[in-house]
Amino acid sequence: MPLEEVIEKYTGRREPAVVVYLIEAGGCAVGLIQAWQDDVERGLDMFVAADEQGCGRGPAAAQALAEDLSRRGWHDLTVDPAVGNAAAIRAWARAGFVATGRRGLDDGHETLLMTFRPQTDSGP
Repeated sequence: MPLEEVIEKYTGRREPAVVVYLIEAGGCAVGLIQAWQDDVERGLDMFVAADEQGCGRGPAAAQALAEDLSRRGWHDLTVDPAVGNAAAIRAWARAGFVATGRRGLDDGHETLLMTFRPQTDSGP
């Protein structure tokens, strides 16, 4: 799906349960990341344009948002990339998410449940 369609579909209409942020590079939108919550769970979903994948922008945006949300009390923040999407699993891992060992289903696709583990400042 082209980025313009993703932005049109996902931005602005589902607040307050879902808040969508654009990922930008050089002043241009290159993806989006959304934070969502319901009565029990909190999570992130992300889309990065194909020609921008592998540049580190997705993991950087995900980590920054997850850290901010964690500071605001969003504990047990989860993501659920498709089991067969190794690149997405690696990207979420670079952002600080770890596999829980549980799996799920999303639109008929098997997913790997991952949860955010904030970096602890080990300092001097």
